[in-house]
Amino acid sequence: MKKLILALIIYIFLKIFRDYASILIYINDITYLFFKRIFPSLFIFFTISSLLLNLGLVNYLSNSIGSIISKVFNISKNSAAIFMMSIISGFPSNSKYIKELLDKNIINNKEASKLLLFTHFANPLFIISLVPNMAYLIIFSHYITNIILGLIFRNYHGKFQNMENIYNEKNINFFKILNNSLKDTIDIILNILGIIVFFYLISITLNISFLTYVLEMTSSITYILNTNIPIKYQYMLITGILSFGGLSIHMQVFSILDNKKIRYLPYFLARILHFIISSVIFLILY
Repeated sequence: MKKLILALIIYIFLKIFRDYASILIYINDITYLFFKRIFPSLFIFFTISSLLLNLGLVNYLSNSIGSIISKVFNISKNSAAIFMMSIISGFPSNSKYIKELLDKNIINNKEASKLLLFTHFANPLFIISLVPNMAYLIIFSHYITNIILGLIFRNYHGKFQNMENIYNEKNINFFKILNNSLKDTIDIILNILGIIVFFYLISITLNISFLTYVLEMTSSITYILNTNIPIKYQYMLITGILSFGGLSIHMQVFSILDNKKIRYLPYFLARILHFIISSVIFLILY
C-alpha cells in the first residue's frame, strides 16, 4: 500500500511539472472559490464560537437546556453547547467545538466519538445560498435525521455525566482569548484549504471527475443541478450528499481532531445512515 501511494504521489508530481500552467489555473480557481464562499462563514463561526466557548457558554447552556438534551441523547449536560452550536454553524465546526471541550477535559474521547455521530449539520446559510428553492425542506430533512441518529446511537458508549473539570475561568483576559481564538481559527482554516486543494489536485491530475464528486460536496451538488434528473430526485440526492458531507469534509473533521484517538468507522457509518434516512424523509415530504 505504501509503495502504491508513493508511486501515485510521484506520478502527480511529474504531471504537475508537465501541465504546470493549466493545473495552476485550476488551483487558483478552487482557492478563489474557497476564499469567496467558504472562508467568510468559517472564519466568522469559528472565531465567534471559540470566543463563546472560552467565555463560559458551556456552563450557561449546561444550566439551561443541557438537562433536556442530555436525557434525550444520554450525553452530559456540557455537550448541549456542541449540539446547539453545531445546528447554527454546521460542519466542520462541530469538530472544533468537540476539540475545545476535549482540550479542557470537559468531555472524554468516548463522548466526543458519540457526539460526532449526530452533530453533523450542514451550515443553513450554505444550503440556502446553494439551493434556495427547496432549502427549508432540505434543511428540515437533514436536521431531523441528526436527531434520529442521536436516538439510534443513544446507548453508544453508554450514558455520560458531567466530568469534574468544568470550565470556570474567573479572571478573563478578553484580548488574550481573542488572540488565541484567531490563531486557532486561521490554523484550522488553512488546514481545511490545504485538504481541499490537495484532493482537488489529485482528481484533476488523475483526470477522474467522479473522484471530485466523491471527495468534494459542492462539486457533486453543482453537477447534479446541471443534469436532466427530475427535480424531485435532484433535491433528494442533494439532501443525501449534504448529509454524507463528502470525504473532504470527513478529512477536515478528523484533521481538526488529530491525536484525539477517535475512530473513523462509526462516523463513516453514521454518515451513510444520514444519507439514506434524510433522502427518504425528503422524498416522503416533497
